[in-house]
Amino acid sequence: MDAMVERLLDEMEEMCRRIARSSLVIGPGGNLSVRLGNMVIITPTGYSFESIRKEDLVGIDLTTGERVMGRLKPSSESHLHLACYRVRDDIASVLHTHPPYTVAVGTTLGRIPPMVAEMPVHIPKLEFLDYTTPMTKRLADAVAQKIRTTDTVFLKKHGMVVVGKSIADAYDKTLVIEESARIYVYASMVGRPQELTEDEIRDVMLLSPGG
Repeated sequence: MDAMVERLLDEMEEMCRRIARSSLVIGPGGNLSVRLGNMVIITPTGYSFESIRKEDLVGIDLTTGERVMGRLKPSSESHLHLACYRVRDDIASVLHTHPPYTVAVGTTLGRIPPMVAEMPVHIPKLEFLDYTTPMTKRLADAVAQKIRTTDTVFLKKHGMVVVGKSIADAYDKTLVIEESARIYVYASMVGRPQELTEDEIRDVMLLSPGG
């Protein structure tokens, strides 16, 4: 097996463990992929993140969607991943999870309040998508349209789709969003949540790289 493919398989297996430990999904929910040339390596359908081994991962052709590596059936959301890669050449990885605090807060409020400075710095634009049936071409097309102009899309009553320049980048962005949502929930339990003000966001953005 090509050394680059082997390295990516190892990296994906380790990331699957981290995603499971982070409680971003439960059971067989969620999916992860990485692009390598014209092949997309993706998690298989019906497998929980904690159970996935590198030999379970599946390679599909970016153009046709046909399986070109592995023995298992690719994720049921493969069309969503392929649609994202097809609209932006700079995407290296796509991560779809069901982070509980994010889903709860986003579905209820229609936004994720910026409770920590990392939120505006690392998530400058979070797009929201109304509920669309999972595993459908309609969902894949809707997400791809949003992904043209952002790295993060919230799916109402469903979860998150986050793209990145690496597997770790997509994962880290997902964690930032979930952390802000979690803090909002905790703050709501003890009083009125105090989210970052526009002035506070402006100040932190001026200090961030590229600000």
